[in-house]
Amino acid sequence: MTSKTNIICNCNNHARQCRFNMELFKLSGRVSGGVCQNCRHATTGRFCHYCKEGFYRDPSKPLNHRRHLINELEKGKERKFWNRFN
Repeated sequence: MTSKTNIICNCNNHARQCRFNMELFKLSGRVSGGVCQNCRHATTGRFCHYCKEGFYRDPSKPLNHRRHLINELEKGKERKFWNRFN
């Protein structure tokens, strides 16, 4: 049997803490029961893998990059940036 301390949370480097959820552990086939807490860098979700409202993903950066999300207010500036190089 796997102990709780051996369960690794995959928070994509956007959270410093996670909690163990036995129900999720059982549903995953006893693979993962970790739930990220207090996601940072405008992320949300069990693995800090979703964008918070008002943000979208920068396709040029990996999911675990600190600045992989762009604020919707910066969208026009980002679009101009991409058009210069495409």
